Amino acid sequence: MVRQPAQDRYSPPTRNDRIRKSRKKQLTLFLTSIMVASLFAPSLSADVSFLEPSETRHETANNTLNDSATQTIMSNLNTSNPVEITGVMDDLSRVHLVWIENGSQPLLQYALISTNGVDTVLISNTLIGANNSTSLSSPSLVIDSSRRAHIVWAITDIEILYVLLDPALDDRDGDAGDTANMTLVSYTVADGTGVRNDPDIAIDSYDGAHVVWVDTYDPQGLYFGTPLIYYTMLTFDSSGTFAVQINNSIITPALGFKGNPAVSMGANNTVIVVWEDTRGSLVEYVGLLDTSGSMTEEWKDMCAVFYGGNLTSGEYFQGVKPLLEDASITVLETLYALSGQFSHAANHKNCEDGYIAGGSGSEGPRTTYLGQNTSDTSGGIRYVEFVMYNNSSLTIPTDWGYNSEMWG
Repeated sequence: MVRQPAQDRYSPPTRNDRIRKSRKKQLTLFLTSIMVASLFAPSLSADVSFLEPSETRHETANNTLNDSATQTIMSNLNTSNPVEITGVMDDLSRVHLVWIENGSQPLLQYALISTNGVDTVLISNTLIGANNSTSLSSPSLVIDSSRRAHIVWAITDIEILYVLLDPALDDRDGDAGDTANMTLVSYTVADGTGVRNDPDIAIDSYDGAHVVWVDTYDPQGLYFGTPLIYYTMLTFDSSGTFAVQINNSIITPALGFKGNPAVSMGANNTVIVVWEDTRGSLVEYVGLLDTSGSMTEEWKDMCAVFYGGNLTSGEYFQGVKPLLEDASITVLETLYALSGQFSHAANHKNCEDGYIAGGSGSEGPRTTYLGQNTSDTSGGIRYVEFVMYNNSSLTIPTDWGYNSEMWG
């Protein structure tokens, strides 16, 4: 192994060195961000963090009432602006309702109504959870075999909360419920770093609660802030012991845009989770790169960003193309070397795959489009020797500086 002289290895970096390295790292992060962000552009506007929620909440379990039946039952209660109403009927034909009372300060409410014969309010509007939140969303409700209500909801973007209520512990005289007695469990499922929303819940045959939600929490920094689907399992046994059986777990460990999860139970208590995903989508990128002599490290970083390799900072990056393809997302990329100087592309290990795919320096722009078949996914690194200026075609001679820099 060849080592540098000691004075070279340990010379402190100059201010210009530090600025240059900082700029290169910023460039790398910027290029990566562009590629990841471009994945979402066809489906979403720039200011939306999650997939748009569906207008219809589809039934997942426990005889969830449809919108028409829920609205009819709600007419028995004194509400002013109820939104996101969810209703579930138990085996005694009693309807458990959860909704957000959408006033100046949104409040999560619960009620219980008997539908045997004439509708009878057993528990009227009852505040659930803390009332100091500025925005609540996505309440979801299921009933277990003991007719207890399991409720999850979001303090929008901040927390996912869970509560277990037993209405049998209230006198059910038509007034607001005694939450101090009814509440068996009050638990924060997720909070802290990240943006989280859209919880859903299902109950298995042992009354275990299975919760899913969307979260950007990414402790290892692998997914560039994109939303992930998380899952947890909670239990409350006959002795009154609450436990987290399966802690918060990512069930979509891949790049992509995910939203609107729903959970239900299959045969033998199999947990079934569905969600919307950008898998199977396509991203196309074209880049024009300066090939002047000062661009050696920039080419190394650019190729590492696309194809994978060691950045000039010393860090290893898997590459946006392999990352997205692992998530079943196709990347069609072509990198053009301005003025056709290929010394950088030909000599960097990071650029090897792209250099070969582009004809090893022998090919310019393709005459056909990329993506004609499943293996035609890379234009590689190619030369560009002509530009348009003032409605005329100009040649860019191959050199190590002026001509490439002028157009790059």
